[in-house]
Amino acid sequence: MKSYSILIPRILYIIIPALMFYLAWQQHNTYWSKTIYRVQTVDFNLVHSSLPYSIAFLEQTKRTDLVQELLNSNFGLFGIIYTDN
Repeated sequence: MKSYSILIPRILYIIIPALMFYLAWQQHNTYWSKTIYRVQTVDFNLVHSSLPYSIAFLEQTKRTDLVQELLNSNFGLFGIIYTDN
């Protein structure tokens, strides 16, 4: 009986941290593969729908100095190139 009383806590010292690591890894993986993808998709859709009108407005009002600030408003998540003719 004495050997089991020592063996069970040692097994639990291995199983519990391994289980905690697995659960943390699952949460991390879900966050970066699903949640961030959804957030970036929504952000890109917003940028895609509003950016042409915003840039056109800045060009019409001769405020092209603000175009770079507008392009940086998406936190650098997307590569956007602006060329003026």
